[in-house]
Amino acid sequence: MCSGPGSAPTASGLFASLFEDARSDQPEGHLGMELLRIRRMFDQVDVGALVVDRAARRVLVLGRELRLPSKEYALVLRLAQDPDRVFSREQLLRDVWGYRTFVPTRTVESHASRVRCKLAAAGLPGWIVNEWGVGYRLRPDLLEHVDPA
Repeated sequence: MCSGPGSAPTASGLFASLFEDARSDQPEGHLGMELLRIRRMFDQVDVGALVVDRAARRVLVLGRELRLPSKEYALVLRLAQDPDRVFSREQLLRDVWGYRTFVPTRTVESHASRVRCKLAAAGLPGWIVNEWGVGYRLRPDLLEHVDPA
């Protein structure tokens, strides 16, 4: 693997440097503004009425902030990143809690239950569902049933 002068830059290195350039508070010219727009797009996960703003570490439900503790936030973020996917309990334990081996715990179930209640209170009832015997997923298809009151 070459890493000295004259070696070709990697795609990930170029992408990272573009994002570093876009982190400036005052981007220069059209390219800078476009990079800033792209950075903001990657900082937010938008699932209709549910928006997770990774840069600000906050969740918006129907435009209003929903305050969540750290692990509840991480659970919502993971589910929102791929809203059509059913995540197994083991996948969530690995991705959200960092467990690498099987651990007999009910933490996923209890956190999902608390988040489900908070989302319902904020106007998104039924958005986290348990696919029996498989895992958890979001139900953004329920958006047409949301009362924006």
